[in-house]
Amino acid sequence: MAVDATKDPAVIWLSNVNQGGITSIEDKGTSFAVTGRLNEKSKPIPTVVKVWADPLSDNVITSDGWAGQAGFNGLTGEPQNWPLKGMELAFDRDGNYYVYGQNGWHELITRFDRSFKPLPYPATGKNITTMTTRNVDVYGRYGHGWCNKGLWIAPDGRIFVYNMYDWAKYFINVWDASGKAEKGERVGEGLVGPLDSQGGGVCVDFKGNVYVGMHGFPKSAAGSRADGAGTVLKFPPAGGGYAAAKGDKPGMEWKGGLQGFVEGAQVAYTGLAPQVGGGCVCKEARFEIDGYARLYIPNALEYSVRMVDNAGNEIARFGYYGNADSRGPESAVRDPAIAFGWPMAVSVGQIHKDRIFVADTLNHRAVRVEVGHQAEETCAVP
Repeated sequence: MAVDATKDPAVIWLSNVNQGGITSIEDKGTSFAVTGRLNEKSKPIPTVVKVWADPLSDNVITSDGWAGQAGFNGLTGEPQNWPLKGMELAFDRDGNYYVYGQNGWHELITRFDRSFKPLPYPATGKNITTMTTRNVDVYGRYGHGWCNKGLWIAPDGRIFVYNMYDWAKYFINVWDASGKAEKGERVGEGLVGPLDSQGGGVCVDFKGNVYVGMHGFPKSAAGSRADGAGTVLKFPPAGGGYAAAKGDKPGMEWKGGLQGFVEGAQVAYTGLAPQVGGGCVCKEARFEIDGYARLYIPNALEYSVRMVDNAGNEIARFGYYGNADSRGPESAVRDPAIAFGWPMAVSVGQIHKDRIFVADTLNHRAVRVEVGHQAEETCAVP
């Protein structure tokens, strides 16, 4: 809302009335009167909460934070045909589409081929997985995005989901490539857990290591922020999760999370934000890992994205604060060259093309960043 007191009578400008345009309202003394609307027939600016880059094309898909998805050409920005919906999206190595949350917060993982036709799983004969080993489906707390926390298809075709095993209690459970649920050794018969309800994001590398977005940070990580920032943790294929006290398993002492120790944790990659505490479960950042096991970690608190190798060494950091007027070298505001208002999610898509896509939520856009190199060398492969 804004007030123009230089006018007589004063004019109030109010946005988002009936989800359309900007409404002008005049102060008539004893009442208010609507006197006009700006952009009444224009389409609302889409919300961009998550972004996924197609691994086999130049297209990108954005999420409005609920079940709405939209496809775009990642080079031109032109809208593309995208008939699917769902709060989560993932791809296998053949580029098939996996979605969750098409119609609600109690569902299973559905699969479609590249033509958007249902692609049956061998285990069910349908394009939905089996129920979990505890005979329940995938679910999260109802809220913005229905509070499921991530979906990933591993290189071997296994399906990993960050969701609830009980009310407001989270874990990661797994289905094999046939669509059959696997029984894990952790809480809820999952592979990794218990986990934070404020965490978010799951990825798996070629060796089967599992990467999870966690709330808080290792106690040994000096200078890390507890309020609003989290950490990506690397777990081995055998899994892990929070524990009340350090036992005989390797792990890390933890601060700001669900419990004081994390079993099985191997490497911590700090600076994942937002990871909001205080009961909010629906605005978590989403990181990504590429085929070389490099991680891309958004930090909305610092308006930037970190690119780190698998050991946690920073390769590059890009992004500064900027609004929607900063759109690269041809825009009205050229500085900073890479501007974010609230980087929420990252996706790398076709890794050989060195393009990174970032969901810049407050600026209502997906930003494409192209990576350059100071030196390059090619060697023969035996």
